[in-house]
Amino acid sequence: MAAAYSCDNSDIPYPDSGPQRVLICSGSEEVARLLVELCKTERLDVRVAKEPDTLLRHAATWEPDLVLLDEVVDGVSSLELCGEIRASEGLTHTPLMLVSRGAPIPGLTAAGLLAGADDCASIERPWLAELRARIHVQLRNRRYRHAMVRLRNERNQLRSRASKDSLTGALGRRALEEAVQAEYKAARPFAVLFVDIDHFKRVNDTYGHQVGDVVLREVAITLQEGRRGTDVCGRYGGEEFVMVLRQVNAQQAVSAAERHRERVRSLNFEEDAGPARVTVSIGVAAFDPNDPDDTAHSLLRRADLALYQAKNTGRDRVVLAASFADTEPSSARTMHRGKS
Repeated sequence: MAAAYSCDNSDIPYPDSGPQRVLICSGSEEVARLLVELCKTERLDVRVAKEPDTLLRHAATWEPDLVLLDEVVDGVSSLELCGEIRASEGLTHTPLMLVSRGAPIPGLTAAGLLAGADDCASIERPWLAELRARIHVQLRNRRYRHAMVRLRNERNQLRSRASKDSLTGALGRRALEEAVQAEYKAARPFAVLFVDIDHFKRVNDTYGHQVGDVVLREVAITLQEGRRGTDVCGRYGGEEFVMVLRQVNAQQAVSAAERHRERVRSLNFEEDAGPARVTVSIGVAAFDPNDPDDTAHSLLRRADLALYQAKNTGRDRVVLAASFADTEPSSARTMHRGKS
């Protein structure tokens, strides 16, 4: 005799905490009892609702993984209830199976699916094995969907952490460069601000790295709070920040940079056992669609050169970069070249 063979493929990639929940809605005690016994045999957690209102209340508080809906509930056809159930916030994405009391009727499954059900089955004894299998399929699909949602959320969290600076919580370098690239591809006016904390090494050497971290965080917060909702701000590296200002010309960008410089200048770190004041130097480069940079990187380079000039001419100031047409092609990028 051939060995018994099981084609059950209901294993899931990530285990859930506890049995899955099945909500049975039936006005017939006999139908409800049969379905409860079947579900308990499969080690499922079960609740019974005798009318639609009870079903919706259970759904709101219990969050079932599957709803088994009798063909008639409280004198109302299950086909009529499908739309109401699907409109319920707690059941919008919950698998819904219609259960008929007799033999399968031609066209009933199609009508049920069109009404909003995910499947239909009969509780008649010849079809009980099929009903059990269909229940398993719906619960298995539910678990897979949950696993996919978890994986997607974990992936998004990893991406979010990767795009943010761990110390300040501001955007990181990669996210900033992507923002500059996106604006560059859009070919509309915008500006890049390179913001560098003046004499930051002196802060660390004099007051310690813990105070230095406080200064970095507070400057990041100040820049972010002072920006418009459409602008982007983040930490580019070290004591350097980058801001991307959308839909501005050169003079508007310079005015915004001056406001940010003054806001940082007003900070006081004496309560943190730090300096009474820190200042920033800012290099500004504006993108002009009529005189576009040949790459997004060249725009960043112009802003960096302007920052370097601000450092060389006294610090605590804003310098506007020359236009792209006036920039020497041979100018090398001066990032991190002794700006502090």
